[in-house]
Amino acid sequence: MSPLMSTTDPYTLPPLVQRAEALATKLAFRNSCRREFGRLLCTLAARVDGSVLEIGTGCGVGSAWILSGLSRGGRLVSIDLDRERHLQVKTHFADIESALFLQGDWRSALEHGPYELAFVDAGEAKDAGADEVIEAVAPGGHLILDDFSPGPLYKGQRDERWHRWMQHPKLVSCEILLDRDSSAILATKVA
Repeated sequence: MSPLMSTTDPYTLPPLVQRAEALATKLAFRNSCRREFGRLLCTLAARVDGSVLEIGTGCGVGSAWILSGLSRGGRLVSIDLDRERHLQVKTHFADIESALFLQGDWRSALEHGPYELAFVDAGEAKDAGADEVIEAVAPGGHLILDDFSPGPLYKGQRDERWHRWMQHPKLVSCEILLDRDSSAILATKVA
């Protein structure tokens, strides 16, 4: 178990997640990942000994879930475009040596790979960056994306974003239902 996950009660939030949620509340940031998804991030990060990429730090709630599960040898590289939020998160988590928080275009974080796990949260990376993100993931590595409506349609129309990730030729993908109105895509990069 990660040293940052200091509880055996699955319903108690890890201390880092509590810290990140407090920051999100302070900054009135409403786009943090859901707790159901956070537990999935934590679980996936627990198998990683290398690097994890997070595109779209927000207030660090997803980062906190990843760090709470990450093994001692693991490292998180998280990037966000918003300069002010980035500075807040970087200061808030300054004591976490296994995390590198970057500010700027998501593509600049790709050079720190290869990654064993990539959490793609920022819209532009989900829309136009599939090939670039996949290239930064090691063969056999995982990618996870949230904030999907379940199924291949969005508001009655073909969901191009969903199809892009579910049918990408370099991925084996599945959809995970998180709630009746929310799903995630989990994919493995084929060797």
